[in-house]
Amino acid sequence: MNWKKIIIYGVLLWVFIFVIITILMFVPALAGNESLQNILSLIGIAILIFILSLFYFKKNPANFGKGLLVGLIWVVTGSILDLIITIPLFTQPSGVGYAEFYSQPSMWVGFGISILLTGIFAAIISKCCKKDEMKPKVEAPKPDMSEMK
Repeated sequence: MNWKKIIIYGVLLWVFIFVIITILMFVPALAGNESLQNILSLIGIAILIFILSLFYFKKNPANFGKGLLVGLIWVVTGSILDLIITIPLFTQPSGVGYAEFYSQPSMWVGFGISILLTGIFAAIISKCCKKDEMKPKVEAPKPDMSEMK
């Protein structure tokens, strides 16, 4: 497993999730509808996880268990970034501290879904896109030895 790449993908996932959630917070039609914002953000996160999984697991095939581990590392990476960036800079000034931020049930559901989807996508992508199947199989024509006499 490529730990550096896994962490980089975790950072990318966090950045994209941050952007999605920020956009959803400022869509006038969704203002005050936290349930719909949560559903749409989970859909967006699932799509992001699929895309990042596609890029990562095509080159680093893994089974379901290793996919779960990658998903866990992505969630931990995002949580660390939330601890040092999101909470102190964005939620604490508006009165939402660390305990309240992490006590949201939707946050924990999102963590679980993210880890599970990464495992599922790892198994599917790795099965469908094995390294030797990704390279085109081109065979050079074999010379006809009977014509060389």
